[in-house]
Amino acid sequence: MTATGSATPPILAQPTQRLAALDGVRVVAMFMILMVHAEFSSRANTSGVVQAIAGRGDAAVAVFFLLSAFLLWRPMATRLLDGRSPAPAASFLARRLLRIYPAYWAILGVLVVIDAVELNSARDLLLAATLTFPFFDPPFTNSNFVGLGQTWAIALLLQSYAALPLLARLLRRFGHRDSREEYAQRLLRWCGAMTLFGLASRSVVSFGSPSWELHAVAWLPIWLDVVGPGLALATWSAATERGLLGDHPITRFMFGPMARRPVLGWLTAGAAYLFAAWLDAPERPDLIGAEYSFRNIAFAVVALAVVATAAHSAPETHLLTRVLGTTPMQWLSRLSLGFFIGHLAIMGKVESWLGYEPFRSEMLPLMAVTAPLALALAAAVYYAVELPVARRITTLFRSSPSGS
Repeated sequence: MTATGSATPPILAQPTQRLAALDGVRVVAMFMILMVHAEFSSRANTSGVVQAIAGRGDAAVAVFFLLSAFLLWRPMATRLLDGRSPAPAASFLARRLLRIYPAYWAILGVLVVIDAVELNSARDLLLAATLTFPFFDPPFTNSNFVGLGQTWAIALLLQSYAALPLLARLLRRFGHRDSREEYAQRLLRWCGAMTLFGLASRSVVSFGSPSWELHAVAWLPIWLDVVGPGLALATWSAATERGLLGDHPITRFMFGPMARRPVLGWLTAGAAYLFAAWLDAPERPDLIGAEYSFRNIAFAVVALAVVATAAHSAPETHLLTRVLGTTPMQWLSRLSLGFFIGHLAIMGKVESWLGYEPFRSEMLPLMAVTAPLALALAAAVYYAVELPVARRITTLFRSSPSGS
């Protein structure tokens, strides 16, 4: 193993240079989600290559999950590798919940007022307000929560928020006798084990077709095949900056080449996306079979390649990395949560305004009208709610390590 050094190894750009590009990744994923929902709403009017490419915009879900795992785990992995105790779980969870719920409640209120979301009972209101309805009404099924169906992904993020501090405390117990190099490798092996567990869990759902398969889509275990690689990338990033994994195979053959030659990462992501588009996708998202596993493996590759390349390549080495980190991308990234929460319900209203019949919308006009409306709502909520809450969080938890 290489000795720990004080200087940042040349394989990585400086952290402030690198992480800016992740804002652009979040923005691209945000519009991919819009695209896949618009394609589904216009299914009768799209076909061929357009349908195949647009219909696999749900790869963005894997990008969001892996990106979140990378950003949240990286400061935790840093503390572990430096021999420090994990940050207090209570403050971490409070910060994350305050990041999600105030904005969600504000947008939910607007959507109910404009009749874009219908809540017909106290039960509906309780489940919607707490973001627990995916555990009772499975994703992709008809319910009173049409317009909020995509927020099963946020319910999944909440599970990861609860799990990561516990994982950090568990892994802290295993490294007290290891050297730093050995401990970094141990953390990577744990990430690999979680990934394999996720693959096994998703295979049970895909090939076994249990009665609870639709509920499982919103459960964390089957998404460990995406979260695990995100944790591994975060661990590698923190360890490499400390000179702990210089000759490790994951540096020589995987993340290292993508950091040095960003085009390799972009090409890998593109090839995996085209493979997912080539698969014979089901007509409805609630049909889960063997294709579901293969598709999500491809999505995990897309997400890992994109996040690894954007996070670890210097902007001056590649135009796309530089574009992803521009100021407009950073601003749009701040609106991503509100956009994600509100866009589907707004799209439903736009379909009605434009007189489209179910599944017979025109994809591009639908996106062209929905996108600015969803961005306007997201911007209003960001400046009225998210930004003041974020400033209050900073005041309350000023001494806590930052996360993202």
